[in-house]
Amino acid sequence: GRKWAAEQINELSKGLTKPTGEILDGYNKVLRRLQPFEKVVADLTIKARELSGYGSLAETLAAVKELRKNSLAICKAAAQAGKNADTRKQAEK
Repeated sequence: GRKWAAEQINELSKGLTKPTGEILDGYNKVLRRLQPFEKVVADLTIKARELSGYGSLAETLAAVKELRKNSLAICKAAAQAGKNADTRKQAEK
């Protein structure tokens, strides 16, 4: 019913946003802990991608963060709609 639909959407939300959040957190942690040689290689790789037209790492991470935020908002709205639905059929849409 309605509760089931809301729970399914909440699980979907967690499945989408949790890994994305971990990726965002991971980039900063990994880049800080690199050895000097690894840091140079990472910086060169990031710079090469930027020069190839992929945008900067900061822009890419900001876009991923925005995607995560939008996904969470959509899932929350859908879960709320499912929870407030009048019928089971409406909740499962």
